[in-house]
Amino acid sequence: MDDNSKLIGENGCMFVDNSATNQDIYMITVLEAATFTTLKEGSNKSVTGTDVMSDINLTGKTIPAGAILTPYDEVFTDVTVSGGSLMVYKLGK
Repeated sequence: MDDNSKLIGENGCMFVDNSATNQDIYMITVLEAATFTTLKEGSNKSVTGTDVMSDINLTGKTIPAGAILTPYDEVFTDVTVSGGSLMVYKLGK
């Protein structure tokens, strides 16, 4: 997937107000203030990700609407929020 395809979300998105697992997410947009309980990163097509909650200082924090999160690694593989809502953009359908 080239950078221009990412700009327009060519491979789709998904609304998340609970959890998304085993995904290839390259960007998260917080729609409504959200508290993350799980955030894992990994390689594209990886089944298991590495927990990055403490690495990016999300533990116990509420992230405001409008925030954009991108992974250090290739993709976010798993995301769970206990409150709020997200729009996540995926590499593949």
